[in-house]
Amino acid sequence: LVERAVSEGGRIDILVNNAAYQMSQPDGISAISTDQFDRVVRTNLYGMFWLCKSALPHIPAGGSIINTTSVQAYKPSPHLLDYAMTKGAIVTFT
Repeated sequence: LVERAVSEGGRIDILVNNAAYQMSQPDGISAISTDQFDRVVRTNLYGMFWLCKSALPHIPAGGSIINTTSVQAYKPSPHLLDYAMTKGAIVTFT
């Protein structure tokens, strides 16, 4: 993705990380499977981290990276614990 953007545009002026996945679990943490946890973390954190790392060398001074988050980062719901955790991590990373 980054290589294509750079090859077609020469540089990256702005990167917006807005991908996310969530799955509500009314029964809380006990209902979160390993597969669900991995999907949430990989979608919400891995993608954001690796895109930032790849794009950073191609963003000139004055460029921007925008990482979107959610109210869940600040006021987590018991049925969205894995999602809320990733949104809190994005706030810390940013």
